Amino acid sequence: SNALYTIQRNGVEFPAQIIVGQYVPDSAVYYQYAVGLAYLLIGFFVYSRRANAAHALHFYLLCLASFILSCFHYTGKLNSFDQVIYAGNVLAGILAPALFLHFCLAFPERNRGAKGRWQVTMVYLPAGVLVLLYFLLSQGMLLVSAPLAEVVWFLDRVWLCYLAACYLLGAVVLA
Repeated sequence: SNALYTIQRNGVEFPAQIIVGQYVPDSAVYYQYAVGLAYLLIGFFVYSRRANAAHALHFYLLCLASFILSCFHYTGKLNSFDQVIYAGNVLAGILAPALFLHFCLAFPERNRGAKGRWQVTMVYLPAGVLVLLYFLLSQGMLLVSAPLAEVVWFLDRVWLCYLAACYLLGAVVLA
């Protein structure tokens, strides 16, 4: 049904029509759930069958982060449960690309010594900075002059660039 409101801002009134209805999720969401469940099942299968194999736990954590990234969607209510889902989605979204790139760098070999530690630091450092920025902004410990919605929009774009860069670099490493 429709609802018509009159909103007043700075002494100026203007009408706002709101259409109230049930939200019907796009069919792409169900595809995301299927992909996320496949990640979880594959990761669990590999880990349960080869728990002692090198990088089995790493692969499982990559699959778990990909599952959370695909399946956790907050509703916008931002109650306590919704905040946990949002935080899990942000954390998994930042860690999944780093875990993938790290896995690509480390998979066939066991130990690379100092070179391996430097690579791990360089892989997880941008992820740590992004997680820290999200956390500081969400807790109000970092104040910026721009509106919070614009800052989150900007961070989401930085995250998408980071995600693309990690997966492309992982593909180059594997090639």
